Amino acid sequence: MMQNFREEVIVERQSVKASKLWENNIDKSSIILHSSSIIPADLDTSFWIRANNVVCSSSGSAGVFIVSCNENQISQKLVVKACSTVGQEAFANLIARKLNIPVPRVRIIGYHQNSDEWVQLKSTITDLTANDIPANMRARKELDRAFVLVMEFVEGNEFLNCLPHSFSSQSFFEIGLLCSFDMLINNWDRLPLIWDNDGNFGNIMFQQIDNKQLIVGIDQCITVINPDSNIEAQRKGFARYFNRVQSFLTEIVHQKNLQVNNQVRKLIELLQMITGQPENLEQSCLHLQRGIIEGINRITKLTEQEIELIATTLRNCQAVDWSDCWKDMNDTIKLPFIFKILELFKQAQLKIDNDQK
Repeated sequence: MMQNFREEVIVERQSVKASKLWENNIDKSSIILHSSSIIPADLDTSFWIRANNVVCSSSGSAGVFIVSCNENQISQKLVVKACSTVGQEAFANLIARKLNIPVPRVRIIGYHQNSDEWVQLKSTITDLTANDIPANMRARKELDRAFVLVMEFVEGNEFLNCLPHSFSSQSFFEIGLLCSFDMLINNWDRLPLIWDNDGNFGNIMFQQIDNKQLIVGIDQCITVINPDSNIEAQRKGFARYFNRVQSFLTEIVHQKNLQVNNQVRKLIELLQMITGQPENLEQSCLHLQRGIIEGINRITKLTEQEIELIATTLRNCQAVDWSDCWKDMNDTIKLPFIFKILELFKQAQLKIDNDQK
């Protein structure tokens, strides 16, 4: 957790709801599917009829279920999330899609007039946990909501469980991309770069694609610190976060690929202490910084209009709401926060462009 911000930042997280109905002005493939670099998952409606096993997540997340279908010696898995940050995660994944950053494909299934799939999903999970009373009680409680997030199960290894030969210059470049993305949305639960925590490296996966290792980010979530809040602690918290991002980007742009940034060095040293990798610390730092600079370049191509369209589509996709949970969740995604952080990235890219002239 962001220790220095804990007393200053109030993050409202409400129960979340959504449906699979999205506005036509966004390509559905950008919401339901991800790039071909991710192994395709069975996201069609028949999966729930064919599913034959459910495991409740042991990660501490109460409303997370891994549903699998094992037939013809082929195993397919999906993750069902019925937790209080479903909407924030959906928003973050859509931003990652725009930046071409590998993340699991997601789909939102919600209650509506002819919600056969929503009913089938709930029935499947409760039926398959019938012989496990604690799991069944948990499923009935957590699925008592108007919508859930269905996410592709990433077949791979957690970052810290990978063999030494899995780490390459490309790996650290891709981690750098995640660093930039995480700063944009204040996703503090992954890499301890500008945040006062130890990180959560479990939210980085290695996936094998054509004999190559691909870094995949999982469980990303936007954490808004409202710059226009009536609460002074929120405004102070935003100012501190803004200054941290600004300071870091200014240093990275100045140092580029020539000088190792101190915060990047600390991150790589932490990885080295935990995993024994990388062997060449200096070069790995520079590869990560190149990834951050590439992330800056991609982020600056985002427009406020694109972000507004994602937020509006997400807000309007749910026809049925229970106790205003979906509305309340969307109200926590304050666009001025991300717009102001986006402007810092644009300033950094402008400095890069001017230096290249």
